[in-house]
Amino acid sequence: MVGADSRPGWPASLGLAAWLLVLGTVSEVMRTRRERAVEIWRTRAEESRRGRAKERLRIAQELHDVLAHNISLINVQAGVALHLMDEQPSRRGRR
Repeated sequence: MVGADSRPGWPASLGLAAWLLVLGTVSEVMRTRRERAVEIWRTRAEESRRGRAKERLRIAQELHDVLAHNISLINVQAGVALHLMDEQPSRRGRR
């Protein structure tokens, strides 16, 4: 009669243990790969955020430099205009 033996033999126990070891190993490898993929995704996302922040900072610095230059130029032109108005009061209304 098949299956009448209540205790499995050592080959069956060894085969079951081998399969359990294989399943445990495969599940651990999959878990490790999943964790590594999540970490890679987080790292790439952080690098992307840092890159965008760096680009915004570069643009802000460039805008600051341009505005500072233009304001300085306006200041110089206004100073020259005041100087000319003091030296040549007859030219105030002319262009």
